Amino acid sequence: MSFHYPQYLQDFLDKKGSSPFETFINSSLYYANTNTYVMTYLNRVVRQCMAYACGTQDGAYNQGISANVGHTAIKNAAKLIKGDRTLFAGADAATAFLSDTWVPFSRFDLFLEEAITYVLQGGTALMKLNKDSLGRCSLSASRVDRNMFTANDSGDVTDALFFLTLLSSTKTEEYTDQLWLVEHRFYEKRKAKVIYRVHRKSGVAGNEVLPLINSEGVAYEDLPEDAKLTISRKGIVLNKALPLPFRDGLGVWTLLNTATNSCVPGLKMGDPSLYGTLDILWAIDTVFGGSLIDVLNGQGVILVPQRFLKTINDALPQITGKDGTRLVTATDLQPPSENFVYVRVEGEKEFEPKSVQFDIRAEQYRGMFEMYLKQFAVAFGYAPTTLFPFLQDASPKTAREVTAEENLTRASVQSAHRLLIPEINRAIGEVLYQHGIRGKATIQLSDYIGNKLMRDENVRQNYASGLMPHETAVQVVNGLSAKETTEYMEKIATEQKESAFGARVYDDTEYFGG
Repeated sequence: MSFHYPQYLQDFLDKKGSSPFETFINSSLYYANTNTYVMTYLNRVVRQCMAYACGTQDGAYNQGISANVGHTAIKNAAKLIKGDRTLFAGADAATAFLSDTWVPFSRFDLFLEEAITYVLQGGTALMKLNKDSLGRCSLSASRVDRNMFTANDSGDVTDALFFLTLLSSTKTEEYTDQLWLVEHRFYEKRKAKVIYRVHRKSGVAGNEVLPLINSEGVAYEDLPEDAKLTISRKGIVLNKALPLPFRDGLGVWTLLNTATNSCVPGLKMGDPSLYGTLDILWAIDTVFGGSLIDVLNGQGVILVPQRFLKTINDALPQITGKDGTRLVTATDLQPPSENFVYVRVEGEKEFEPKSVQFDIRAEQYRGMFEMYLKQFAVAFGYAPTTLFPFLQDASPKTAREVTAEENLTRASVQSAHRLLIPEINRAIGEVLYQHGIRGKATIQLSDYIGNKLMRDENVRQNYASGLMPHETAVQVVNGLSAKETTEYMEKIATEQKESAFGARVYDDTEYFGG
């Protein structure tokens, strides 16, 4: 999937350091250490999509000049799926606790956007519930290339291993020694347990390998001081299996981008959102790179008669060496990339300096670029103008055309909600149980409607028709939490009561002490 550029352009990129950044997936043997059943799928599907989704290069994938269209589409789609604000529905005590106490503490909004982004990037992400020494719970997301897991036929996780964080690193010119904290959740005699280990990630610099997860972890006494400090702050006990306090299994759930796997039937992993669009992305990058080549080739030059060089040469100061030879000439002062080109003309014919500028085919490239962007957006599952607002047609669209485009985006957002919300609700139920909150609550992600004014009007019409409770309408239109909605309703009721019994009417004399 790489694109070969002319040598002078490749030299330019190497000199400027314009190659895409590399990520963890490129400097590790993660894909080589995975289960052999899914190894080919991860290498040939997930790894390529991850490179384009993250805007990085990975071996032969997404190298050279890239428009990073996949990365942009992933970010925009994640914002659409998450919506503008997260709401909860259910028992008053449960929703009030979630909205007013737990969400701010756990930074739930950041977790939700991170989890959705990981799901779109790799097709699969793990959601993990964490409980600290004070009994407080929070959720974290793990990207597909930062964990190894096993799921049963119903999709429940039965074994999960997470590469959490880098504790310390010692690097020389030839050797790299890194210590990684690894968390392993598993079942032992039908009981859910967890064990933390510190593994050594080592190898030759530039070709590091993953921790040897099947070996015993490094003892706490053998860790460097900075690693010991990190372990102590986390309150973790190393190399000892401890029981998990969760009611819902391991406290780990899978978040999928698609209900089925297109390549491996029965595999409990979803397809990345860029699956099926890589050829279009390559075409977009080719057009983008070709336009840049046109720009570089179209650098203007000025043709100047050869006699001008003699004129400049005569005007230079006479700097000579010990042997009398001239050290500075006009040719020496002319850099290789100089725009002035001196031309020798046969005979006595003279000509004025002439500028030569090759045509840059901007309109042709723009047409091809927009055509491929529209094709990519439809294959990605969203309306072109939703992902790329600048793609506006010259002719106005009919209401039917606009509705068709909006429906495409809305269908994709609703499909993502149907896959994500049930798993998130399981995690929320476990959070309420761990905090001792009675009652149930579920998450509500705002549905996609292209125009917020149209959405609000639709809510008002549903309320006026008796199809929606007043409290729900106030909450959705104003984007309020459960507690804020209750306060709003109380204020509305108070104002309506005052209006019914005749509130005082103030006039100008009230402001002047009359």
